[in-house]
Amino acid sequence: MESEANGTPSSSTSNVAVIPRDPAPHDEELDVRSARYSVLNRRRAELIRKRYGAGLSPDEAEEYERLQKVCGDAVAKAFPAPTHLDETLRQLEALAAKQAATAE
Repeated sequence: MESEANGTPSSSTSNVAVIPRDPAPHDEELDVRSARYSVLNRRRAELIRKRYGAGLSPDEAEEYERLQKVCGDAVAKAFPAPTHLDETLRQLEALAAKQAATAE
């Protein structure tokens, strides 16, 4: 297993994730298929549950925001939004406007 220094628990620790201050430095890309992503996303989920339960401390809120950004960026990179849908929507809106104008 990976060590605590890189944000994942070592084999000698419990199921507590050790989240570094900057979980994914800008020069390191986080892959959604990695064990590191799983640990960070699991911690993010714990913070979400706590946020809507007992509430987050200021440090936890800051950690949550960092994890939201890091995990969100990894998901966006792995699963980019289909850009062709934007063009299809524009075409449909133009067609609907044209039909509405001719119906008057």
